[in-house]
Amino acid sequence: MKASENATDIAAVSEGVHLIYNKFKSTLKHKGLEEMEAAGKVLMQTSWKQLQASRLQQKI
Repeated sequence: MKASENATDIAAVSEGVHLIYNKFKSTLKHKGLEEMEAAGKVLMQTSWKQLQASRLQQKI
C-alpha cells in the first residue's frame, strides 16, 4: 500500500488492484461462495434468513 501512495503509473496500480480483486473472487468461489446480484436492490431480512437456511441445508 505504501508503494501505491507514491505511484505515478496509475495503470499499473489499477492492474494490481484488479489482480487482487480477481484472486479474492476466485478464492471465495473455490470455497463455495457465489456472487449474487444486489446492486440497486433492497435486501429484505426475510430474504437473508431464507438464504442462510438454504445454505445450511446444502451443507447437511
